[in-house]
Amino acid sequence: MQRLGITPTHVRRATGNRLTGKTVVVTGTLTRFSRDEIHALIEREGGKPSCSVSSKTSYVVAGEAAGSKVERAKGLGVAVLTEDEFWRWCRQRCSTRVLALFVGYSGVGKSVVGHPP
Repeated sequence: MQRLGITPTHVRRATGNRLTGKTVVVTGTLTRFSRDEIHALIEREGGKPSCSVSSKTSYVVAGEAAGSKVERAKGLGVAVLTEDEFWRWCRQRCSTRVLALFVGYSGVGKSVVGHPP
């Protein structure tokens, strides 16, 4: 294809729907995920990763030294999850196909149901 002047591009698409219509802010230092990995996980579940907390934010995932974004989220009544809480929620509710892309989750084929906390 490249010889014909066509450059293939990869378009990410959601494979799950647990975060459809939700905006998730990730802040602080993460230990389980890189920033790109957690943003990809959010997108694959249909969510929108964001950098700033607003009244439209659905969840904040807070790593260590999260700072003022957590305080702002609390002031707006936005749910704040630790990185471990977010991961536990994902393991219980996210598409197993999505989880297989991260850490080689072995539960592929299991039925996973539920809603965000």
